[in-house]
Amino acid sequence: MSDGDGDLTRRIEVFSNDEAGEIAKNFNAFIDHLISAMSTITESAQEVTVTSNELSATSEESSAIAGQIAL
Repeated sequence: MSDGDGDLTRRIEVFSNDEAGEIAKNFNAFIDHLISAMSTITESAQEVTVTSNELSATSEESSAIAGQIAL
């Protein structure tokens, strides 16, 4: 795993049902949960970006309207 260079698609091969095998299975499950969390974070960040862009556009429109009213 340490040679994976951050490749979260790699898994530890499980060859036994002893303690080492259980550790490998649990580590693989942990990686699956980590990938899921990272995916959720990525989606949320994209939503924040879209909302921020919309808010910026609305703010610019409001400023333009306020400028016209002030004239």
